[in-house]
Amino acid sequence: MIAAGILVGIMAVGAGGCASFASATGLVKSPHSKAAPQGPTWASYLDRQPGRTCTLTDGEGPIQSTLAQTVSSVSTTVVRYQIQTAATGPQSGIAPTRNPISVPYELMADGRLGVAPGSYPLANGLRFAISGFEVYPAVADLPSGRAIRSSVSGTLTATTAAARQETAGLTADGQPLRFKVEFSVAGLTTGSGIRTSAGTYRDLAGVVVKPLSMTALNASPAAKASLDAAGGFMQALGASRLYFAKGVGLVQATSSGVTLRLSRCRG
Repeated sequence: MIAAGILVGIMAVGAGGCASFASATGLVKSPHSKAAPQGPTWASYLDRQPGRTCTLTDGEGPIQSTLAQTVSSVSTTVVRYQIQTAATGPQSGIAPTRNPISVPYELMADGRLGVAPGSYPLANGLRFAISGFEVYPAVADLPSGRAIRSSVSGTLTATTAAARQETAGLTADGQPLRFKVEFSVAGLTTGSGIRTSAGTYRDLAGVVVKPLSMTALNASPAAKASLDAAGGFMQALGASRLYFAKGVGLVQATSSGVTLRLSRCRG
């Protein structure tokens, strides 16, 4: 049960991977490299209009998944979004996020993009916190397909008595569970464009975000076995594929076999 809750949180990061998701913990040390980017930059492919909300839906089947992104703040280096997810339909069994998740996209000086999910509550009195960034290659480097590896560190903290009792044997030291997830991000070919109900987009920046490993840093032996299994399941689910249109932002996202496409923007 606990491992499944952790996995849900981690996959939400990878979707920043719808998302989606500064200095990447571990392999990428600084967001502020001195080398200036050449050609188009990520600033052109992100929605940077404060207050604007864009909604992506899968539009297929009896259960419809929805992801809404609202631009909450914009600076010269950071665009911050509030992201809300939901699934509607008969017996969907999926509850919407109770509170939007705040996700900053940091425009690095060398043209790369850092995505960091931050902290948010899970079900059953648990809080999931992330430090570090998924790092996307510079737009000019996307056609090469060359991957960048980065990692994020996470903690899972019990915030209620019931949750503390449930997680009592999860760690070897009695502290909140700490773990590290490593990702690979590479550019995608964009073909002739993407058609959605909101329009057709041809000037695109595409990335594939692939989970590589999940390492439990202080788990008990029993919990470590469960987390290792969850990490294998996470890899089996495959990569997330994200497409951003110039002047628009995210227009298509595919993760775990579900494809969301832009349906409308307002504001």
